[in-house]
This record gives sequence, C-alpha cells and structure tokens, in this order.
Amino acid sequence: MSLIKKIVGICCEVSAKIGMLAIFFLLLLTVADVTGRFILNKPIAGTFELTKIFFALSVFFSFPISQYKGENLGITLIYNKLPLRFRGVLDFFSALISVAMFSVAFRQMLQYASRMRRSNTVTSVLRLPMHPWIYIASIGLLILVLVLLWDLAVSIKELKGERIDES
Repeated sequence: MSLIKKIVGICCEVSAKIGMLAIFFLLLLTVADVTGRFILNKPIAGTFELTKIFFALSVFFSFPISQYKGENLGITLIYNKLPLRFRGVLDFFSALISVAMFSVAFRQMLQYASRMRRSNTVTSVLRLPMHPWIYIASIGLLILVLVLLWDLAVSIKELKGERIDES
C-alpha cells in the first residue's frame, strides 16, 4: 500500500506544480497586459481567453493535492464528536460517492473535449483549438479520482479494523 500511496503522492506533486505554473503564467500575462494597456497603450491580444485557459488549468490541477493532503474544507464541529466507527462509515460513503461523481465528471469532460475536437471549436481571438486544453485539464480530474480511490481504500481498511500508516 505504501508504494501506491507514493505513486499517488508523486502524481499529486506533479499536478500541483502544473497548477502553480498555470498561476505563474496567469500572473505574467496579467502584468504584461496591464503594463501594455496602461503604459504602452497596447494590450495583449487574446489575454481574456488565455486567462480563462490558465485559470481552468490551475483549478483542475490543484484539486488533487488539496484532497491528498486533506486541506479541503470540511465541517468538523460535529464530525469530531462522532464515534470513531461511525466516522469510518461516513468516510467510506463520502469517498465512494466522491469517486463515483468525479469519475463521471472525468468521463463527461473527455466527451466534451471530443465534441470540441470534432466541431473544430477555437478561441475567438487567437484561434487556438479548445479541445487540447480540455483534455489537459481532464488529467487533473483523473489524478483527483486516483486520490479519491486511495481514500476509499484507506477507509475500507479502517472499517475492517486495520490501521493505515498515512506518513
């Protein structure tokens, strides 16, 4: 199990770095556009559509690391007062439902990208094809599904009474 956790962790770290790069390029693009617009009176063409692309990439590639590290939002006020066994059941169903939902989202995203590819949909200003960006963003969802599968496996082991080393 530790090898699987290590592989999932590496995938999450790479995903987080891709998300950080997208945010960095978003920052550079915004600074360059604002500078060009207000100082040189010449904005960068296609900034709005590139901003949407980089923002989407940053979001989809940031999901996995927050789930992996347990830094996502949760309401623990009541949860922490519940018996350990009941929390295990809740964790199991939460992971199961999350795997199902995000697997469907991943599949739908791939189908959407395929429709965009078939229809040759491009951005309005730069004329960039949309489907590669959607396929790339879907990788972030796939990594999230892997993390959720890990969480599901951990919750199953804990329901059986086995302790998982999370270090």
